[in-house]
Amino acid sequence: NVPDVISGFPYVTEIIMPTLTDNIPSIANCPKLEKVTFDPSTIIILKEKSFDGWPPIKQISFGEEFEYMWSFCISPNAQIDSLDFSRCKHMYLTDHAFQRSKIKSISLPDHISKLPEYVFFDCPNLASILAIGVIKIYFNTFRNCYSLEHLKFAEEFHTDNIDKYFNDEDYDTSRCGIEIGKDDKYSYIWCLT
Repeated sequence: NVPDVISGFPYVTEIIMPTLTDNIPSIANCPKLEKVTFDPSTIIILKEKSFDGWPPIKQISFGEEFEYMWSFCISPNAQIDSLDFSRCKHMYLTDHAFQRSKIKSISLPDHISKLPEYVFFDCPNLASILAIGVIKIYFNTFRNCYSLEHLKFAEEFHTDNIDKYFNDEDYDTSRCGIEIGKDDKYSYIWCLT
């Protein structure tokens, strides 16, 4: 049984949690903590703000039994470089799932065919998405994802499968790409070719 918060262990350098099914604890007040050892294949659900206060993690590869995540499932304070869901057989992707997280790359399973609204909204470090089953992108999926460099979607993906942010009456701008940000003067667009 894993507590919701692990806190107040000033001399602990490593925490070992062999099984984490649906409760990823927050960690606080453990200044010498360098490593958390866990088996990511045992995780079935990611609740809100998972991995809060954990030391840096290069990659988390989820197992076949992973099912779904809540909105805002990765804490904005989590230091995770890469999430790999590619082996998940029945995973469901929800609106706002990774919003405000600091992840750099993500791989989704082939059966995920849609990227829901705001799923990666305000993910400033997100550079790479491998989602070869995706054929539809919903509104504001990539808003404020200024680091995007690599997107790989299904071969059947077409620009008409993007919920339009632009004025539908202006055919040229409505089909040119995905708006990832905007300021007083400019819109920042991921162009599709």
